[in-house]
Amino acid sequence: MSAGRFFASSLTLSQRTVATGVTLDASDYTVLCDAAAAGFTVTLPAAALCKCNVINIKKIDVTANAVTVAANGAEKIDGQATQVITAPYTNMLITSDGSNWYIL
Repeated sequence: MSAGRFFASSLTLSQRTVATGVTLDASDYTVLCDAAAAGFTVTLPAAALCKCNVINIKKIDVTANAVTVAANGAEKIDGQATQVITAPYTNMLITSDGSNWYIL
């Protein structure tokens, strides 16, 4: 960076709140999950469509209801078909290598 120059940019990433089962797509970044009424499943998009993408899934309620994160088809998340978030205000940050998903 040259002296006297300042470069500013912004990055806008998607965010949405869900309270029932949903299948994500390649444009999703932050998904806030409200499982206060009941647990539900968040299904990831195909890993091949999301190589190098990062998705942040966060449980935003205080209940013990589970948010189940499911891989697409035969894909895996850290070697498992599903991962479960039960603790309040816990998030799962995941990335795709084009074949599977990995928790960061």
